[in-house]
Amino acid sequence: MQANDKLDINNVWDAVDSLFDLGDSNIFSWVKLTKEEQSKFWEIVSKLIKAGIIGYRYYEVNGHLERHFVEIEMVNPELANAKVKLIDKRQYSRQWFV
Repeated sequence: MQANDKLDINNVWDAVDSLFDLGDSNIFSWVKLTKEEQSKFWEIVSKLIKAGIIGYRYYEVNGHLERHFVEIEMVNPELANAKVKLIDKRQYSRQWFV
């Protein structure tokens, strides 16, 4: 690992979040990661895909912001008329990724 190759886990989670958030147009943010961060990024992405995660979107439902996985959103009638929200995702927990 080189001096400039360090791991900033926030950068990694931002890139993972951008990849899986289908409302985020920054899906290639992972290319800006260091080699160490890219390694961790692909490890996390691999685990999520193996677990069946294919993506999600943020919706405003009854005035509340909700994150819904794509496979759930297709069958949930409550989301049929919900507005997709573009938000600053850093304000929300990423514990559900683990």
